[in-house]
Amino acid sequence: MHKARLWFARIIMAYALLIFAFLAYLYIIEPLEHIAGFGIRASGVPESINFLRAGPGALFLGMALFAAYGLARPGQLHSCLWVLVIFNACVVAVR
Repeated sequence: MHKARLWFARIIMAYALLIFAFLAYLYIIEPLEHIAGFGIRASGVPESINFLRAGPGALFLGMALFAAYGLARPGQLHSCLWVLVIFNACVVAVR
């Protein structure tokens, strides 16, 4: 039973890694195109682009790196999973 839980946690962590890496890509590499899909326009000045990259882009990149660390270090998988769960709960609560 313990091995099944461990593999389930690894699958969840890999899924989180993929999602957060994709969101980080959208906000860091092409922020203006990404927010245009929601009907939001940024002025295109460096400050507005930097806000998108440094705000949500850095948030999602940090979470993706944390998920990758949890996958790379099996001893830290449990604590990394809890950090991601708590962090996501805070993001959902604020939104």
